[in-house]
Amino acid sequence: MVLRKLVVMLCLLSICGLALVLRLPEFDRKNGIKEVFIHDHGDRIEYTIVFWDEDHPRALTDLLYDLYRFYRWGRFYDIETFFVYPDRIYFPDDFCESESFF
Repeated sequence: MVLRKLVVMLCLLSICGLALVLRLPEFDRKNGIKEVFIHDHGDRIEYTIVFWDEDHPRALTDLLYDLYRFYRWGRFYDIETFFVYPDRIYFPDDFCESESFF
């Protein structure tokens, strides 16, 4: 049901030229998108994307990171949030504060 609503919403947005397009690298496609949450704050739109997992190319490192994530946050999901302002896109958890996305 949620997926159907998302597809309808994206179709309507694409007609208006406002669609959010998410692309995953080939090596990360098995960890696809589980959920997408959108909240309009008035001055900005908040997008939260929940991925099934986040994998490291080295199996041991990936296992250790999954265990750490479960211990630290109680989940295996990878959750990313960003904000779209009229003049910029802000990724609060980005390690490169100087990066400009507009």
